[in-house]
Amino acid sequence: MNKTDLNEKGLFVYTGNPIIDNGMAVLALLAGKDRFEDITCQGILNNLDVFFDAIKHQFDDTSASPSEKKHVKKKLDQHLKTIYGTGHYLHGINNYLTDGYEIVIKHKKGSPPDILTPGQIKKFSATYDFQTNKIIIRLKSNESKKEISGEYIQEQVKNNCSFKHAGIKVKAVGKKKVVTAREYFSSLKDEVEYVFKGCSAKLNKPEVKQTGNFCNFCGKPSALILSKDLFPMTPAVGMGNLGAVFMCSYCYVASLFFFFNLLNYKSDEKKAGIYFYYHFSNEKVMIAHAKKQYKELINSQASLPSKIGSRYRIVFSDVYDRIRTISEGSPPLLTIYFLLNHNQDLKVVYDVMTIPYGVLNFWLKLNSIDLAGEWGALYEKISKHHAHQKFLDGQLTNFKYYFQDNKKKTLTYYLEEVALMDKDLIDVCEKLSDQLANYFQMIHNRNPTRRNNWTEEFYDFFSRKKPYELFNTLFSMNNDYFRWSNGENMISITSVNTLLDAREKKGMANLLHGLVEYHILNNMTGEDKQNYFNYVNEKENR
Repeated sequence: MNKTDLNEKGLFVYTGNPIIDNGMAVLALLAGKDRFEDITCQGILNNLDVFFDAIKHQFDDTSASPSEKKHVKKKLDQHLKTIYGTGHYLHGINNYLTDGYEIVIKHKKGSPPDILTPGQIKKFSATYDFQTNKIIIRLKSNESKKEISGEYIQEQVKNNCSFKHAGIKVKAVGKKKVVTAREYFSSLKDEVEYVFKGCSAKLNKPEVKQTGNFCNFCGKPSALILSKDLFPMTPAVGMGNLGAVFMCSYCYVASLFFFFNLLNYKSDEKKAGIYFYYHFSNEKVMIAHAKKQYKELINSQASLPSKIGSRYRIVFSDVYDRIRTISEGSPPLLTIYFLLNHNQDLKVVYDVMTIPYGVLNFWLKLNSIDLAGEWGALYEKISKHHAHQKFLDGQLTNFKYYFQDNKKKTLTYYLEEVALMDKDLIDVCEKLSDQLANYFQMIHNRNPTRRNNWTEEFYDFFSRKKPYELFNTLFSMNNDYFRWSNGENMISITSVNTLLDAREKKGMANLLHGLVEYHILNNMTGEDKQNYFNYVNEKENR
């Protein structure tokens, strides 16, 4: 590995890989940049301490027992194991601090140092803190702790591995393992710096180091070959799966930070959760998302933000809230990855939910003063009636229920953005609905004893006929209308052709049928609406 110019730009780029891009978004947050290409290694290193200090409480579980607190904090430990597996560098209990030692301290019986009182046990262990230049002594009983300080302790331990001071024998017995969240952050910071300087012991191992190829994610010269202990949710190289996928050191560093953008999904407050994360097709939105996540990490008391409810409820609330506040202009494509099992298995199972571009654009259009309450009203209905997937697919056809109270503008946005219906086609349906209402009034006027009101003729036709039957009978209906209105056409030939061409597309006949019905209902007068609902109630209560 070559040493990196720590102030060089253009080392980090959007890759399209959800793990790497989430990590790069966090790195952009660290470096204070709004584009991946502006991130510098020095900018990352300068802000690592600030970043970890701001979120460290997220990984300190106050409910953990003393024995649990001795190891990587419970919640940090939990999701590192889940995402990376116990062999991964990020799983802190497998790491060692670069400047720490496990130290054993003994003193002669009968001649204890001043800080100890006679009669105390003569064997105990201690940890040396290089920042404060102190040895923290922990008695075997864990009942108390004492401190020893000295200007020369650090060099004595480093150079000689043991020394005597004030009747105490201090011996360094080996490199200090990472056992706390703070120590984990320290080890991660060291690893990042060593990668940038080209001296990472992890990446310089013969079985890992791979140069002469190109990174499969960003196209820069490769530094390593992927394996389970390097890249999250990746099989071991020996499995022959992904064994030929190469990565540069910058994409690798990004992958180390991806887990900060994870969220926890729970179907119920009392149930165990699974992890999920978003991937946007726009790096600026990725960075804005990381900033929002960072604030949640600071303000929340959970290890990672938790979202509770159905998966679609999460999509239609959390994602909408994020998109409307962080997206500028056209929204990005969005894919959501739910991790259904953890990395202990040889095969990781995802549940991938792709949110179409049109859905996001529809949400943004509703984020305006005159339509501010529209999304909440619509979401309440699709949430209760399990119509989420139909909504996403642009097949939400029961417009008279979901877009009540003359929500024509909202419905038009939905049809244009989500159902991808042409505006001219929408206009044709609205004009046709006006003429069809006249048609049903003519039927009633010609035979007033058959029904109490023309709205009953309309209800029976749309409730009994299949959607395709409406379009198959348009010509015969127009012929009747032509005779009854003394030469007026109900619909032009051009409009008929537009409708017939459109209905050949999958699901479009149902959409057109529902749209025509919706406009007829919403153009009714107050008296006609009352007659219509009286008839509906009568039919439903029989």
